[in-house]
Amino acid sequence: MGLKKHIKPVSINNIEQWQLSRKNFVKGLLLAGVITQIPFLSACENKKIDTKITSNNNTRKLNNTQLSILKDIQLILLPNDKNGPSATDINADKYLQWVISDQRMDSDEVEYIVNGLTWVNETAVEEYKQIFIKLSLSEKKELVAKISKLNWGESWLSIILTLIFEALLCDPQYIGNPNSIGWKWLNYYAGNPRPTQELLYDKILETIKN
Repeated sequence: MGLKKHIKPVSINNIEQWQLSRKNFVKGLLLAGVITQIPFLSACENKKIDTKITSNNNTRKLNNTQLSILKDIQLILLPNDKNGPSATDINADKYLQWVISDQRMDSDEVEYIVNGLTWVNETAVEEYKQIFIKLSLSEKKELVAKISKLNWGESWLSIILTLIFEALLCDPQYIGNPNSIGWKWLNYYAGNPRPTQELLYDKILETIKN
């Protein structure tokens, strides 16, 4: 599997430990200011919501199989276990699709995110003789734990986790963190001023151009 240029903002060598301590982990990142250094995070501060994901020569759209793999992996990283909002609750899948549909995203980064879904499927076939979506939940968790110990897997999962953080922490007017669910979970209070319509992604870029 050839690796493209990629980022590696967060290490997740121990999936189980992350799941047990994720609230303190995210709070720690907030307090340390690490969240503000995550490469993709600036996107959720400025970008306008667009739940209609389009595809053209410069953007990518996930097919049904890729989307199913993505949702399953996101739910393993941020599950619906009553210990906080799940990946589904924070619209993590919609947020990632929106990110990769942005024409201004680096094409290598987009390709790496999308290719990782294929690599996960290939690894499932190698390990279990079945495609990922056919595995049981326990097998899916085992597979994610296994790929997190591989160079490509740790790097790719760190990007998926980074985008989950963004969906968790964005202002509620954006596609992630609906009804401030992530903020409420962390007892986090956003500073002022909050984003305005005039400072949303497309509009502010037009202002810069002019």
